[in-house]
Amino acid sequence: MSPRSYDRRLRVAAAGEARRRIVAAAAELHAERGPAATNHASIAERAGVSIPTVYKHFPTPDAVLPACTALAAEHAPALDARLFDGARDAPERIRRLVDAVFRLRAYYAAWSRWIAEESAPPALRPFLARERLRLRRMVRAALPPAARGELVDLAAVLLSDASWRALKSRGPGLVAAALITLCRER
Repeated sequence: MSPRSYDRRLRVAAAGEARRRIVAAAAELHAERGPAATNHASIAERAGVSIPTVYKHFPTPDAVLPACTALAAEHAPALDARLFDGARDAPERIRRLVDAVFRLRAYYAAWSRWIAEESAPPALRPFLARERLRLRRMVRAALPPAARGELVDLAAVLLSDASWRALKSRGPGLVAAALITLCRER
């Protein structure tokens, strides 16, 4: 009987599957415990791989954070310009935006509860900055064209994670109504 021949494609596929399981396990643990309480040993146990395998793919605990945020973002509710398709006016765009942001904040809540944006690990800061910029673009698109910068700033604050946490039990209608009122007063 001849020995099995080596097939590099199988090894690459196995490594890719191990990495996928590591990222999924890390994302779950970050949601349950937060990144600071997640270590390579707990990731390895959850992923069903060895600790050295986790280190091979992600040499430091922070190295896995971009992969986790990418995985979470892949499954996040949409927040893009299609949200406004068919919207008749600014109040309708604002309501749609606020509803979508509330859904997005609820989706990210398990992860965001562990990290204040101001004290986020350096590996998370690019993701948070992109999300902040995306929200501001969406706010500008929702508000009437004549809306000034301070109204965009105020809307971004009202749609921030901290505001969502404070107002989520009241529902998105309160925030939408406040923004619509502010637009009419300007």
